[in-house]
Amino acid sequence: MKKLILASASPRRKELLHEAGYFFEIRKSLIQETLNPNLSPKENAIALAKQKAFDVSQRNQGIILAADTLVVVQNHVLGKPKDLKEACHMLSLLSGNTQEVITGFCVFDTDTQNSVCNAVSTKIIFRKLTEEEIKNYVETEKPLDKAGAYAIQEKGDAFIEKMEGSVSNVVGLPMEEVGKILETFGILRGG
Repeated sequence: MKKLILASASPRRKELLHEAGYFFEIRKSLIQETLNPNLSPKENAIALAKQKAFDVSQRNQGIILAADTLVVVQNHVLGKPKDLKEACHMLSLLSGNTQEVITGFCVFDTDTQNSVCNAVSTKIIFRKLTEEEIKNYVETEKPLDKAGAYAIQEKGDAFIEKMEGSVSNVVGLPMEEVGKILETFGILRGG
């Protein structure tokens, strides 16, 4: 049986796969995550996931699962903030606005070279945040490793007024879609 390899150091993706019952190894991608200005946010998320999967496939054998999550608000693409100041700016942009959380993912079989890559979008409306709420949340330093500077599973859900779509997508991996694709590659839960 082929082994599943998660091409990510994200504790959230690891937790989602673990909770879904998958057995897997973790191998972090070494690529520099750079957005291509000629691509749409969805295309960028897929392209980054493909790059991560290919990078990890150069050093590992099995079924590689890679993903990249972006947040889009008012035509701004938000990745992970570089510092606390940028995290404050991102949360200010999100405050009171509608955003789209896009996770691109790629499943790649190193033996057959077959791959399936796609992206899932979730629409979120943030309530209006006060400056104090933003400051208090940013001071926890939790926003620094998250696209859009918040985590729905770490008090970030208190900022959400309305959500349409996959919760696991917002966490970092659209498990509904990924699970179906992994099954076509022979990767089953609990196996």
